[in-house]
This record gives sequence, C-alpha cells and structure tokens, in this order.
Amino acid sequence: MEEVIMLLGEKPRKVLEYIHDNGIAVKVSFMSQGLWLIRRAAITSLTNENFEITVWPEDPDDVIELGNGRNVGITYIDEVGDRFLFAAQVASTSINMDNLSDKNYILDFPEEIEVIRKSGYISVNISNSLDVPVNITHRDFPGSGNSTVRAQVLHGFSGRLTNLSVDTLGMEISAQQGPDFEKGQYVQIKFTPMANETDISLNAYVGNSIKTNSGDIYIELQITGLETSVEGQMVIRRLCNIISRYRKLSQEDIAAPESQKQPLAPELGIR
Repeated sequence: MEEVIMLLGEKPRKVLEYIHDNGIAVKVSFMSQGLWLIRRAAITSLTNENFEITVWPEDPDDVIELGNGRNVGITYIDEVGDRFLFAAQVASTSINMDNLSDKNYILDFPEEIEVIRKSGYISVNISNSLDVPVNITHRDFPGSGNSTVRAQVLHGFSGRLTNLSVDTLGMEISAQQGPDFEKGQYVQIKFTPMANETDISLNAYVGNSIKTNSGDIYIELQITGLETSVEGQMVIRRLCNIISRYRKLSQEDIAAPESQKQPLAPELGIR
C-alpha cells in the first residue's frame, strides 16, 4: 500500500466540498512573528476559483493576522486517521459579521492534495542497531524583558534519535550536556536518516522532557510547518519513506486490516 497519495484534477475540490458539506473542522498552520502556529478553522464557502475559511482564535487575546499572499497549510484528518494536507495562498481577508473576533480568509484552490496514511503518524521506534545522531538548537534572549535590544544566544545539543513519525520526533540527550528545554519551546532539528544520505532539517516545539532510567534526558518534539509549502510536503514524503525503512529494520507491523478502512468519499477512489 502506498504511504503517500496525490489527489489531482477534480479530487481536491471534492475533498473540500466533503469537508464543507459535513461541517468538519480543519487545522491551519502558519508563521507568525517567527513562530509556527496551528489554529482550528472551518471552510465556510466555496466558489469556482477559491474557498473561504473562518479561523478560530484560542482565546480573546489571540490575534491572528494573515496578510494577502501568505501561504498557509491546511490539514484534515478523516475517520480512519489518514491526513489530507495541502498548501494554499491567502487571496483576501474579510470580517466575520457573526463573530467579530473571528476572521475570514479567501484562499486560492489547491492544485493538489497530499494524503498521508495513518501509519506515517504512528511513531516507530528506532532499532538499537541503528545509531542516528540528532542535533537540536534553540535561541535564547537573556537579560531584562524591558530591553529594546537583547543579544541572541544559540544553544546547541547533540543526541540520539529514539522514535519518529511524520509529526513527532523523540530523542535522548546526555544529561552531562545540561539541556535546558522547556515545554512549548521552539527548536530546530537536524539529523541524517541513514549513512551517506542528506540531512533533514525540521522546526518543532518541545512537548515533554523527562529523565530516563539511565539518567539521560528524553525529549519529545512536535514537528511543525511542513504543510505550508511544496518544499515542506516533499520533506513529508521523504519522512514517510524513512519511517517505512525504520519500521522494516525494527520489524514492527502496525498495518491495520484493509477490511477496517472506510473511504472518505466513494467517488474519490483512493482506497
């Protein structure tokens, strides 16, 4: 079974129509002030050339600004856990008259939608026989919060990859390095999946940081930002391939029986 499927032609419109007609919420990812953010949204209308979404703020102080020309990533998870990903560009902005705290955005129709099977999002443990180094960095701005100019300090650590999925990464770092990560912290990751392969660079947020039985530090990371560009989606496809190879090496079989899977919509014919 293919781990990644590309929907072309009329199929992207059918997916968006299905989401709209069934009132299904989607996730929108975008860059704001140098950080990747994810918000829930709804598709409120469709035309021949574009579609409209309403983005819901997390709280009254959550200010969402998506200017014209901005690329955003849209993610929809279907009933069996497969994810439909695509990038779209903001064409214009309008005020939601029903709720002034929400904003509506007109987005150009995507030419393609990428479907990632559920298996790509099930984390695979890295075989003990495979040593995959990971470099992780974060930026700090020490000093008073009232300073108009603060020096940027780059903190870097090296560790070992322990588990991987399309949207999560786990690694262990020696406690002797003095890792200083906090939950929600924005970090950059780089690792080489296999010998003689090119590096993969990712942006992520720290999920959890715990001490292992051996005394090392285990860090769980949430990968973000890949859905918003063609380049990012190429990285997703590469991650799916890497995960498949890691899974074979660790001899894990987590594939669900075909009989349990139901299609998003019969006319899409992607099952």
